[in-house]
Amino acid sequence: MKRYRFIVMLLVLTAILICPALAFEEVDHTATKDDSAPAPANNPPIVTQKEKGLVDWTNNYVEATGMAVAPTGTKGAQAKALARRGAMLDLQRNLLEFLVGVQIDADTRMENFMAEDRVRSELHGIIRNVEATSGEWDGESYVMKGRIKLGQIRTLIAPSLPPAPAVYPEVGATPDITIYEEPEPAPAPRAPRKPSTPRKPTGKKARYTGLVIDVRHLPYVPSMTFQVYDANGRAVYGMNFVNRSSFLSSGICSYFSNINAARGEVFVASNPIVTKAIRLGKSNVDIFISNSAAAQIRSSSYDFRKDCKVIRALSLFLLAIILTASGVGTAPKGVNPSRARAMARRGAILDLQKNLLRKYSRNHKGSISGFMKHVEILEGEWDGKTYTVKGQLKLSR
Repeated sequence: MKRYRFIVMLLVLTAILICPALAFEEVDHTATKDDSAPAPANNPPIVTQKEKGLVDWTNNYVEATGMAVAPTGTKGAQAKALARRGAMLDLQRNLLEFLVGVQIDADTRMENFMAEDRVRSELHGIIRNVEATSGEWDGESYVMKGRIKLGQIRTLIAPSLPPAPAVYPEVGATPDITIYEEPEPAPAPRAPRKPSTPRKPTGKKARYTGLVIDVRHLPYVPSMTFQVYDANGRAVYGMNFVNRSSFLSSGICSYFSNINAARGEVFVASNPIVTKAIRLGKSNVDIFISNSAAAQIRSSSYDFRKDCKVIRALSLFLLAIILTASGVGTAPKGVNPSRARAMARRGAILDLQKNLLRKYSRNHKGSISGFMKHVEILEGEWDGKTYTVKGQLKLSR
């Protein structure tokens, strides 16, 4: 028995001595990105909004609105249930129409993937299971908002994504747009010095923990995937550099509107490379950075690219026009008090929409009447006779 205990103790001691030697691989202790966490208050979300819906690139979801009126002759709970069912169908229809136009990369939109039976089938399944985030019944019509997480769309398109080019396809061609040129740092002149004994190179590389690309000065178009090239057109970041699991869980990058918040974001801390885009590529989706920044990325001892630790800082003003207005509605005479408020509110919203249209037409061309369903009500007040609302509308440029 004593001999058995001695053998066991000897094995335990051996394991304790050997295990530390096995941990030779560097472990990254930096934080990972939480795809479900909302944007901080000092970092307003980057949103692309169109007639049928919107994409919140910062908070990773697609949102649309559905509306339906209760069938004539129905009342009470039955009217509400039927109107809600119709609103859900309208929501699903709007989501589908919006999603087909979402930018996937510089060359493709979602509609380009719809030729595949698998994509069509899975997308319809995702839409059928849309998460309803809010619903409002005013006694006659039901308005519903619903969301789909971008992670579901990434999982859908990942098997069909084309190989990303290692070299920009149009190297040597005239760039699409050049607004800012980041100068390459010139070597500082060296003073002559006495010869000394050469030191042996340490072989250590700088360890960078992420990448922040400032694109606020350019008319950048957000997308599901993209490529980053150096000034010579050689790829330095994109789908060829990331782990599939990281892309599916958190996306190829994060979108920030506040450059200071981006610099301090925990999942790229504590030593990110911060650089400014020098120009954009096709469709204003792909990005070019300076050769010096690209060299830093390639030489980092920790390859943060595989974990998608990249942030793009965009200007909100390049992406959206924000209109604000108010509207007033009065309840018709002789209306039942229980319905007066709802009817006055509906009139106030119609007045708000009319005022937004008038405000837009003063400085812009074209019609935005199809966007009125996306008006965001900021506040409302009912005094027993009239209803007053304030609202805003965000439009992508």
